[in-house]
Amino acid sequence: MVVTSEDYFRFINGNSYFSNKLSTVLHENTIVILGYSLSDANLKAIINEYKVFSRDNVMSSNIFLISRGKLLQPIKDYYFSCFGIRVIDKTEVSDFFRKLNKKIPEAKKIKDKLRHSIKSVIKNGREYKIEFLKLEDSFYHIISSISSSGYSWNDEKVLNVFCDIIDKKIDLTKESGAWEQYEHLAKWLIYFGSLFEVKGTNFEKKYIHAVEHSMTYMNKPYETGYSWRAYLAWKTKWPSLTASNRSLIKSKMEEIPLQQIHDIISKFI
Repeated sequence: MVVTSEDYFRFINGNSYFSNKLSTVLHENTIVILGYSLSDANLKAIINEYKVFSRDNVMSSNIFLISRGKLLQPIKDYYFSCFGIRVIDKTEVSDFFRKLNKKIPEAKKIKDKLRHSIKSVIKNGREYKIEFLKLEDSFYHIISSISSSGYSWNDEKVLNVFCDIIDKKIDLTKESGAWEQYEHLAKWLIYFGSLFEVKGTNFEKKYIHAVEHSMTYMNKPYETGYSWRAYLAWKTKWPSLTASNRSLIKSKMEEIPLQQIHDIISKFI
């Protein structure tokens, strides 16, 4: 799709076929922007309207921009915060499509099954099996199926499913020898925090509770009795969280009266 100056002015000045078409595309698809500068005023103005809608309806960002060069973290934070654009930098367009095409067949195989499962859980009150929740990928599948099935995160039933899954994962970390479950939980929380602005939502309390649990039982490598891999996950993937979520977590963790937590998270926060 090529956005011209004429299209842009039609979009902001009144309804037109183009404006309706673009709005539909933004609402119903995952958008990948190629060959467009983040400094383009037309692009930012058009996308901003959708950003407001997605924020009000607690929707994860579905707009990506592919950049060949490396972008500084503050720039990525700015464009996500203002426009809901997630940047994939240091990536050639050809490499992006090569990796995408490799994953599409697998995604098609599991899409219908996952949608059927989430409908059974949300509408019929069924629960995911513990053996499924022990798998790291289970959370990613559940979150994507909630979004692709059109459920709102403002829906109380969706909130209940999220809280139940997180509670069960926390319980799994408490089992003997469950070190990999701590790593999974950390990666789940990081993934969720990269998709949604948590502050002020109905799932903020549960999310922060899980983050507190994760960070309380992690430590730097070779410190006995704590999860090293959970620490490494938080440390290496910390920048992938949205800026507002990093700020929220930092302020909440500073309220905890445990010097050990402060010492650990100060290494990457």
